[in-house]
Amino acid sequence: MSMLLALSLYQCAGTKQSELMKPLDIEAVYYKELDSINREIYVVVKLNSIPLDHMYFHGKKISLSKQNDILYSGVYQKKELVKEDFIMSDKPFAEYGNKLPGLTEKIPFILKENECMIGYKLDDEYQYFKYSKVIRK
Repeated sequence: MSMLLALSLYQCAGTKQSELMKPLDIEAVYYKELDSINREIYVVVKLNSIPLDHMYFHGKKISLSKQNDILYSGVYQKKELVKEDFIMSDKPFAEYGNKLPGLTEKIPFILKENECMIGYKLDDEYQYFKYSKVIRK
């Protein structure tokens, strides 16, 4: 009896896990270089796919916005555009107005050059899907 109960609980847990690991309906992921600093990335999905939220690509977190029923896009910069001046002094409180340097968010995944992780929400929890064929157009 206890073996039957354990087996049924195992099957229920396995079913839930396989539903969470469901692959996204992604047709293609590609990016274009707008200039030497900015890139625009596109995610093409099938109709009625799960809404996408963000992605990790080339060491950056990129917010995705829905352009139409099958296209999401996001823009990111390869490097910082402006370096602000700051005051260095031996006088007390002269450096008070300096801003702290912006820290870049460390991404939680190790990705190759042509890989990205696409984030989406499922049951109020973020899930991720790894896509390995990102191309440059």
